[in-house]
Amino acid sequence: MEFYDQRLLYELKQRIREVRTAANKSDRSIYDTIDQLETDLGRAILKLHAIAAVLEEKGLVTNDELAAKESELDAADGKIDGVLHPSYFRTDAENNRQLSPHAFLNKLEKMDFPTPRDFLGTLAKDENQSD
Repeated sequence: MEFYDQRLLYELKQRIREVRTAANKSDRSIYDTIDQLETDLGRAILKLHAIAAVLEEKGLVTNDELAAKESELDAADGKIDGVLHPSYFRTDAENNRQLSPHAFLNKLEKMDFPTPRDFLGTLAKDENQSD
């Protein structure tokens, strides 16, 4: 292997180590965030069910009307799958936010790079976009 290619591979390995180190540090906070999201989701579901039950008990809405509205809203995100994807409510800036180091590594693992130079070019491009 030529000296230049060896140098590129060394830089590549070094960059991967740096990103993995950053990702490992953020892993603990990810688990805390997931726990909080699950709690928040549980509270939101409870409130939604309570609202639907009260509206139905008062005769303001029927279960069939709620089901019809669910079907209508399900299609709003462009996919009829029984789920309204949260990205439907996000702004463009929120949908285009920078990836976490862990998510970035996962994205890179799925990509195919013919040469180390191509891989490093992708890293450099991503680094320049985050500046």
